[in-house]
Amino acid sequence: MTHSLNYSEQQSLLGSKNLQGKHFRSPYYSGVMLEQPLNASDVDTTTSVGVFKSRSVVQQPSVDFFHEGIPIWRAALLVVNAALGAGILNFPQAYAECGGIATAIVIQMSLLVFITGAFLILAYCADKHGSQNFQEVIREVLGPGAYIVTQIFILLYMFGSTIAYMILIGDQLQSVGKAIDSDPPWYLSRIFLMCAVCIIFLLPLCLPKTLKVLSYSSALGTIGAIFICIVTATKYFQGNYTVNTEFVQVQLPWTEAFSAVPIICFGFQCHVPSIAVYAELKRASVPRFGIVVVIAMAICAAAYAITGSFGYLTFGTTVKSDVLLNYHPKDVLVNCARVTLSVIVLSTGAVVVFCGRYSVTLY
Repeated sequence: MTHSLNYSEQQSLLGSKNLQGKHFRSPYYSGVMLEQPLNASDVDTTTSVGVFKSRSVVQQPSVDFFHEGIPIWRAALLVVNAALGAGILNFPQAYAECGGIATAIVIQMSLLVFITGAFLILAYCADKHGSQNFQEVIREVLGPGAYIVTQIFILLYMFGSTIAYMILIGDQLQSVGKAIDSDPPWYLSRIFLMCAVCIIFLLPLCLPKTLKVLSYSSALGTIGAIFICIVTATKYFQGNYTVNTEFVQVQLPWTEAFSAVPIICFGFQCHVPSIAVYAELKRASVPRFGIVVVIAMAICAAAYAITGSFGYLTFGTTVKSDVLLNYHPKDVLVNCARVTLSVIVLSTGAVVVFCGRYSVTLY
């Protein structure tokens, strides 16, 4: 049996203060009420949400939408942190594979146009269907079958990424421990440092139910990325590591530039968490999220360009996939950069876990 919800019935369900002109106001999301008739079976009156039921069926908000949510600048920092991770260390090698800075920047900016457009497309789909995360966008657009597959892949993505981040933290802190003591005691060992940092810092960041707390920790991650940029630029101007120009001015076949495309795309890849950021954006709308994306991508592009350019100018084609490995292991400034990289990874890992947790808690 089917029935329609008229305006008075919608008022009784939502409350008159939260329904104006058939527009629903959520604490984090402003969606449009469905105009078409609803099937009674589509309305889930239980506290849980099934796989085949849409979360775009609105629920009673607890607070005023206009006074809650993440402001634009903190939302931008969330997107920045979700994108940065350890990818910032790979860009000097990507610039070397492109054969020079000019070619690399052209490729980077060209790809950035499509990457930014993908963010806006996802935001439009989330706005149209009232989706709160990437999985729900897939369900609304492609159906429940694709939704289940996406849930599985995001769980695997969360699990694999978290392990990689923990290993990266252990590697960076192990280098710092060896710089402090060539024969480090147990409390400077790789296993102890990795476990201690993940339990004391990463675990608490994975517990919040919203991104509000992570939007503050993302500020520290962004500062850490800026510090890495400063370190690579400073070491270049100091001239202690600069290689011969023959390793910098190298003519490579133009087809070699394509090998850098995956590295560059990976550096801007944060589309899965972006929907969760959009859902919690204050006065969420596609134009406002467009501002968030432009700010975030500008920060990322600047950080990648500075690190990639100065890392490439310093080491040329001899640069390693982790540019910090090219520096002396006991360089104090570089070891500080390793610590700040761990801060970046902590924030990035927490955002990844937040998205993966949706795949578990929805059942």
